[in-house]
Amino acid sequence: MPINFNMNINPLDLLKFFKECWGQSINPRQINPVLETMKRCKGLIAFVSAGSGASSAKEAINFHKHGPDNLSGPMLHHIWLLYSPLSQSGAEELKDYAEKRNIKCSKKKLDITDDVHNIKRIKDQLDKVADEAIEEGMRYEDIAIDLTGGSKVVSLGFFLSALIYGFKLQIMIPNEIDENGRAVPDAGSKPFSIELRCNK
Repeated sequence: MPINFNMNINPLDLLKFFKECWGQSINPRQINPVLETMKRCKGLIAFVSAGSGASSAKEAINFHKHGPDNLSGPMLHHIWLLYSPLSQSGAEELKDYAEKRNIKCSKKKLDITDDVHNIKRIKDQLDKVADEAIEEGMRYEDIAIDLTGGSKVVSLGFFLSALIYGFKLQIMIPNEIDENGRAVPDAGSKPFSIELRCNK
């Protein structure tokens, strides 16, 4: 499938493109999503949710900074926080939390209240993040993008941007859930990467 400028691309067509590049005949049934132990990254992109949702972002910061044992050498250099008007205070708190740990932190306001399905506006903010990362000499594959916070549309915008740029997909899995199936913040969470595995 040739890809030209000024054409629409179904994200699923990218798989066909990759299959052509690989020169292999792969059945879609052979490709399955898997959760793998997350590897630490130099950059982190996260959406700040209103309320207690910011706790998982702190845990992600700690993991990428000093590892799961909190004893490893520093790795995380820059975190980009996207936030809504409702989560501005949470973004300020996380920015302060990161900077006290000598991590550069940039905030990007994401206001889609007038058009909650505007994925393009989400992508525009992530384009700015990508530009800043390159200016700092950071590779896209050295950046984790967390899908945990935000609405379904925000998560979709994050996912598509990861597909376009090659960011590492990350999700925070809670250590404990309550009777309603919601994460228990005090129990903590762990980061996992979302990958595709091709099985024979």
